[in-house]
Amino acid sequence: MLIIKKYVEFLLGVFLAAIVFNVFFVPDNLAASGVSGLSLIINKLFNIDKFIFMLIVNIILILLSFLLLGYKDTLRSILGSILFPLFIKLTAPLINMISINEVDILIKCLVGGFLYGFSLGLIFKSGFTTGGTDIIESIIVRYLKVSMDKAIIFIDGLIVISCALVFGIEHMIYALIILICMGIYSNKFMLGINDDKVMFIISNKNEEIKNYLIKHYGYGITLFPVMGGYTLTRFNLLMVSIKREYYYEIRLHVLEIDNNAFISVNNSYETVYVNKEYRNKIKKA
Repeated sequence: MLIIKKYVEFLLGVFLAAIVFNVFFVPDNLAASGVSGLSLIINKLFNIDKFIFMLIVNIILILLSFLLLGYKDTLRSILGSILFPLFIKLTAPLINMISINEVDILIKCLVGGFLYGFSLGLIFKSGFTTGGTDIIESIIVRYLKVSMDKAIIFIDGLIVISCALVFGIEHMIYALIILICMGIYSNKFMLGINDDKVMFIISNKNEEIKNYLIKHYGYGITLFPVMGGYTLTRFNLLMVSIKREYYYEIRLHVLEIDNNAFISVNNSYETVYVNKEYRNKIKKA
């Protein structure tokens, strides 16, 4: 079932990305990133079909990936490199069927960036990529010894600058807006949009706090033996994943149990645990 879900998410992500590209980006030549964005620029300059350009470039990059990155790192890019251009070709008629020409271009950028980010999140979450500039960025990371974020900024920056040279500064600004939305939402959808919190608690009354959380919320508790860096005192650090809506009342009750307790809270993208159904049945007292 997990394998089926993985491929369903991947195919849905690639298909949605192709629709968004054709409906939101192609009519206004919004070349934000990747080989797809570059195809808009090449189409404008040399009138080369976007599908043909993307397919040829992706095949070349796949061969380059085999040579420079190896078989294992290339596998996850092969399917997307072929299917994405193909889906773009198949969904191209939607440009005439779904017309959003009357919609403000800024709205197109925001909505298009959101949807494209969602589609990329699905693709990355499934363990695949759409190939293209992802391969170039991986090669840069490996051989130039730079971080992935710098490689992405460099490659996408070149495409955005090219967009400015071909389509004008205004289009470059819109492309940047799309790029920012894509980056934000692809990460959110890939990692999850969970609002859970992780609380770290240090207290002399950990046993009381632990019993309270288990009794009233059914939460699992983890205790870590730690040592203070300044006092060199040994104690237990209590960790618990909680729902966002319970944070303030839990914080209040913890401080009522021990007003000297140390509490640190982090965001949690996803919480996976056993006996989920059982814990969901536990009602707050």
